[in-house]
Amino acid sequence: MFYSPGLGEIEPHVMAAMQAVDCLLVDGTFWTDDEMCLQNISHKRARDIGHIPQSGEGGMIEILSGVAKPARY
Repeated sequence: MFYSPGLGEIEPHVMAAMQAVDCLLVDGTFWTDDEMCLQNISHKRARDIGHIPQSGEGGMIEILSGVAKPARY
């Protein structure tokens, strides 16, 4: 199992760990990088505060599509 409640970037050793496990639990704090800006909560983007957004280019959905091993239940 790989658990990370906050990922600012995926370094090679992190991707290797994600590839090696049967279950991934990763940061899901923001759907878009500009979520807080659009809601006038902050001028900072998700990536500015160390979170990879779920959607968009380089987002967690795209990253996870590169993880070959499916979860097993």
